[in-house]
Amino acid sequence: MEGISKDFMKKIDFEKILSLISSDLYSFGYALIPDDLQAGQLSVDAITAYLVSKKIVLEQLLNTNTDTLKNEIPKIKMDLLKVIYDLAKKRFYQVRVSIENEHLNDGFYHLEFDEKAALYLKDKMKLSNDEISVVTMRSRAEVLASLYSGRLKMVKALPFEVLEESLA
Repeated sequence: MEGISKDFMKKIDFEKILSLISSDLYSFGYALIPDDLQAGQLSVDAITAYLVSKKIVLEQLLNTNTDTLKNEIPKIKMDLLKVIYDLAKKRFYQVRVSIENEHLNDGFYHLEFDEKAALYLKDKMKLSNDEISVVTMRSRAEVLASLYSGRLKMVKALPFEVLEESLA
């Protein structure tokens, strides 16, 4: 290990951090654009855009100790989710026609883009309303409205038998 530089080890630590959150990035991308290739590309593009835009910050992080780097994981994840949201919002309307998903008009995938994003971030990723506001760059009131309308549409899409069982 003597021949391996500290910079190299810190880069490996940063790569481990990215690999830890990559599944969350992919799943969020897939929730927004239900296509494997598009979701994977969103993850790669978000990481690339983040690395380019945050080059100075990352260099500073790589010059800190490993514990400081680990403490930055939630912030890095939030930043990457924000980039994915922004990229997906632009791409969704370009690729919407070409997405072939048999369930695109059912349930979750039938929701508006912002409703899907808010519900996914709230229910799957367990983010607070304020954190969702940061990721989606929308006001707290808009986030709450998206959550409410999205949930309402999801309930309306349920078959009557399911609703009847859940109320019993």
